[in-house]
Amino acid sequence: MTARYAALLAAVNVGKRRIAMADLRELLSGLGYWDVQTYLASGNAVFSADDDDEDAIAATISAALKDRFGFEVPCLVRGNTYLNAVLTACPFPADDIAGAHLHAVFYSAAD
Repeated sequence: MTARYAALLAAVNVGKRRIAMADLRELLSGLGYWDVQTYLASGNAVFSADDDDEDAIAATISAALKDRFGFEVPCLVRGNTYLNAVLTACPFPADDIAGAHLHAVFYSAAD
């Protein structure tokens, strides 16, 4: 089953933890993901994959980042369906707010 995902990398391109987005796209493509796109220098990427286990994908990406760049990078992966549900459930008039002023926070665990 092919699905679209977003990978949200924590604290990259801050201080010495630099990852060029071209390198991130290359890494994700090398892991077998496709249609990889990144957003600015944010450490956020979207891609397509056949795997349906978000936690397994995140662990694979984190391990590959540590192997390639030599430092731990926590990674959160969420699917298109979930992210669209978050957008739909937004309690604010999102159509009236500039995109740069509307933010969502995602946690990897409940505690």
